[in-house]
Amino acid sequence: MLHEQQKKALKAAFPHTVPNLTGFLFLGFAYGIYMHSAGLSVVYTFFMASLIYGGSLELLAVGFLLGPFAPLETLFLAIMIQLRHLFYGIAMLGLGVSILSLVIFKAEHFILPAMLGILGIFLLAKPKLEQQFEVAEESL
Repeated sequence: MLHEQQKKALKAAFPHTVPNLTGFLFLGFAYGIYMHSAGLSVVYTFFMASLIYGGSLELLAVGFLLGPFAPLETLFLAIMIQLRHLFYGIAMLGLGVSILSLVIFKAEHFILPAMLGILGIFLLAKPKLEQQFEVAEESL
């Protein structure tokens, strides 16, 4: 059961989630209609929407299911499509430093240490990244 403070927080946060909710509902309905028009059952729709992380792969998976059986090609394309999430992982690095700073410095004082930690990580990685860019430019 929710405590009174949690209820207040939920009530305050809900209006800010409505735009995301609207977008997800619209895309969910569109995906359901697309799956139905392709002749796939609700069970496929439910499991694909639950198990596939990226929406673009969900849409392409319909073609994979209806096309000729090619498991290796499907796996390769799925991995290539989802590789973009590696770049999102860089942002998660900043989240990790922020959480660590929050635990160490508490909520009142974590912002500055978190920002300095993220900046420090990027400064430490800068020489290696520059070296990789130089090697890439030389190979062109």
